Amino acid sequence: MNTAKRSDLTQSQRTIMVVVLMTGSFCTVLNQTLLATAYPTLMRYFAVNTSTVQ
Repeated sequence: MNTAKRSDLTQSQRTIMVVVLMTGSFCTVLNQTLLATAYPTLMRYFAVNTSTVQ
């Protein structure tokens, strides 16, 4: 028995959704990379330990 529902999105809406999700994923990875390299500087500037700066 197949209970999967069919999506009501058009092809262009699906394309926009995929582009938005891919852009969001890229920004998340980029943000984490940039912050990971900034942690030591932030730790020195604010005089805090690793768990606090994260």
